[in-house]
Amino acid sequence: CTCYMNSVLQCLYHICSFRKIVYQLPTTGMEDITKCIPLALQHLFTFLQKSPIAPSTKELTTAFGWNSFELFMQHDVQEFLGQLLDNIEKKMVGTSEAEAIPHLLRGKLLNSIRALEFDYSSETTENFYDIHLCVAGMDTIEDSLQMYIQDDLLNGKNKYNFEGHGPSDCLKGYRFQELPPVLQIHLQRFSSDMYGNTRKENGRFKFPFELNMEPYLSDSADRNDCYVYELFAVLVHQGVQFGGHYYAYCRPTTERRWVRFNDDDVSIVTEQNAIDDNYGGFDKHHSAYFLVYIKKSEIENIMAPI
Repeated sequence: CTCYMNSVLQCLYHICSFRKIVYQLPTTGMEDITKCIPLALQHLFTFLQKSPIAPSTKELTTAFGWNSFELFMQHDVQEFLGQLLDNIEKKMVGTSEAEAIPHLLRGKLLNSIRALEFDYSSETTENFYDIHLCVAGMDTIEDSLQMYIQDDLLNGKNKYNFEGHGPSDCLKGYRFQELPPVLQIHLQRFSSDMYGNTRKENGRFKFPFELNMEPYLSDSADRNDCYVYELFAVLVHQGVQFGGHYYAYCRPTTERRWVRFNDDDVSIVTEQNAIDDNYGGFDKHHSAYFLVYIKKSEIENIMAPI
């Protein structure tokens, strides 16, 4: 049950700047590969680039410390990606490439709080590596982004406790302060209720090839940059909340040429196959679950051939 991992790795591999980072990880080749995730990842990427046959991910799963039970358990794409990036970043601490992953994937959110009953406001920033967008009740990714930056009114039982004033009504919200060259978007197709029951949201949810993120920036964000992004990868979940299958559509180059990566089955497809067919719908069992966009102004540099 490693299809979720295969999909993530195939997308990351085809982001050329990310592949360069992996190759530059400070390994000697003498580490115990059964315990060294960076070395196992370097081996895997080298085989993906050079081998005429589909390579195994066994070295990598062993390095993660997964036993046979975990190998037969479906993991979440977004959860696995977080674990992988965290391990790579830790390996690069203290090296000249320590900021390589943050520079490529990290953005900043501006978190604001404004009191309604007295004169007080504050702003803090926090880092993000992917954006979690609501799908339920939304028609398009633009609708969901607009809701994401909508201020929430905290009142009644949810009043904010201000020091020196006690619980008070306020507006709390987020805006994007900085956006990374590679923008990762997690579409929240799965949700849980108060009893721990999980359901999958199958509603139709459209996303464009070209996405303009400027309308969702904070007032203090740098407006001199271009915030238009091109869709690079679509990770799809097929099935229900209790289980299913992951596969990915990806552009291996800057051209609008799409390829489907379904474990070891690789095939050229149309753009409609990669985008339109994965909007979902209540009559479909497959839909996009994770999107990767690349900033249009930087795509030539990020996708420079290795």
